[in-house]
Amino acid sequence: MKYTDLLNNLKNTHWINVTETNEYFATEDISLRFKLYKSTPIDSKTMQENMRSVLNQLKDKCVFHSVEISKVDFEYENKKIASLDLFKFICSEQYQDDVPVNIYFAKQDTLQETQLVENPFYISLIKYFNTDHTLNYLHYATGQKF
Repeated sequence: MKYTDLLNNLKNTHWINVTETNEYFATEDISLRFKLYKSTPIDSKTMQENMRSVLNQLKDKCVFHSVEISKVDFEYENKKIASLDLFKFICSEQYQDDVPVNIYFAKQDTLQETQLVENPFYISLIKYFNTDHTLNYLHYATGQKF
């Protein structure tokens, strides 16, 4: 498969998690997969500026508690084709502290906070790990619909 075809397919890929593993396979092409590595808590002050900007916007809509980061490796036919960081903002609903809201987001370090996420690897993860509810929060925070 050509790399450009692979990128185009990523935009609408559905993923299946292999039970009790950290591996996810594309329903459209079993050769395409990603591995999600164990998350690590980080200090939000150490995040890149464009991620802190998203977090600051999210704080308007929910109560922020902490952030974790996970490495994600995409593979095709057992060859690594992309590697990125996935952030998990651990929050709760603004007026309901007992209702957790986990918001997943990823953005290239090189993008300014006003630039949209266009990389299909990032978009695929954002769509997969978030619910419609949390995607609405991301729309508010970034101005982008996923």
